[in-house]
Amino acid sequence: MRAPASLLLFLARRSLLHSRLSLVLLVAAVAAAVGLQIPNTANLVGYTAELIDQAVTHGQGDVRVQPATGRVLEDGEAAARAIRGVAGVRAAVPALVLPGVVSRGGNVLAAQVYGLDPGAEAFPFTLRDGGPLARSTPSHRTLLLGSSLATRLGVTTGDTIDLAVLLPPPDAGDDAEQSQQGGYLREPCRIQGIVGGAFGAFESVFVDRAWLASSLGQPRAASRVFVYAGEHRRDEGVVTQSRLGPRRAEGLARAVESALPGSRALTWAEDSHILKSAIRANETLGTVSHTMVVIAVTIPIWSLLYINVLQRRRDVALLSAIGFSRGEVFLAFVLQALAIGLLGVVAGCALGWGVARWFVSHPIFESDSFVVRPVLSASGFYEPALVVLIATVAASLHPAFRASRLEPARVLRGA
Repeated sequence: MRAPASLLLFLARRSLLHSRLSLVLLVAAVAAAVGLQIPNTANLVGYTAELIDQAVTHGQGDVRVQPATGRVLEDGEAAARAIRGVAGVRAAVPALVLPGVVSRGGNVLAAQVYGLDPGAEAFPFTLRDGGPLARSTPSHRTLLLGSSLATRLGVTTGDTIDLAVLLPPPDAGDDAEQSQQGGYLREPCRIQGIVGGAFGAFESVFVDRAWLASSLGQPRAASRVFVYAGEHRRDEGVVTQSRLGPRRAEGLARAVESALPGSRALTWAEDSHILKSAIRANETLGTVSHTMVVIAVTIPIWSLLYINVLQRRRDVALLSAIGFSRGEVFLAFVLQALAIGLLGVVAGCALGWGVARWFVSHPIFESDSFVVRPVLSASGFYEPALVVLIATVAASLHPAFRASRLEPARVLRGA
């Protein structure tokens, strides 16, 4: 005759209460694992979200378009208009990117110079101080300066620095001699604002594209078009952002190439190997972290449950003697571990929420405009909780099996 489920639950509960110290230690082990893994997962997701935000949403976009041949697109705004007609495109920003230097008082620093339209829908930087990018006139040359350059030059908003831009020669054509001619653009410029951005903006210069393109002799030129899709959700998991994100950008890139013949479109993963590698490394850290938690939970829980079985050999033998089958004894001990896991998960979720909230106010990393704050989401709670719960039940299988294999006659005789 099979024992009813209510009786098995009663036996599991009695077994738990047999040693209150063991119960507290077991629940504490599970709670600690869940409580520490939740903020760890949230910080990993937050780090990836910040990378995406800095490099894509407030960086150079999901897709970066450049001419398939030659140095520049002759009409950057026309190219941007064509791209804006592609489904899924939120903004298309033409940019003219040239090498240059900024200097003040004998201090000379190399910088990438970006020519952008002041009225663009998006910008590859975050404004930290001062005003936005403005139209440039011969009597009023202004720029936005990267925060790192500003610190090294010792300047701030309102100061004047010297800007020199290397103007490349025109694309080679029939006139080979003309194709070798280039030049420099040199102008004193007032700092309109200070900008940040972890992926290059903090050490770059941003000016009016019309001024830069006119100096190049091609007043509508653009060397790149930054294409921005919809907003990226910060609560997407690390794997989603590292694997599905590039796939979504890949589809957009192919659509952009179809809409703009003669162009080459690169996704953010193709254009920034550092970003792609950083996200993949973060994904690996998450896997390693989950593995370490499983090991850290399995060993102490297995040990405590095994000791519990050894201490209660006579009780287990009595259960077998009065008619409980081996399967029912096994199930009673597994139910005991399940109850421990559920209690620990509830306590651990509360602990994890508190620790994660603490990290929101005290970020694990903060430098310039790059700040890693945990991202709390439903998956950030149930994934660690589920992993630890499964590890807890798995750790009970061997002790439960040993309990079910005890010979009641030998145990009760004292053998």
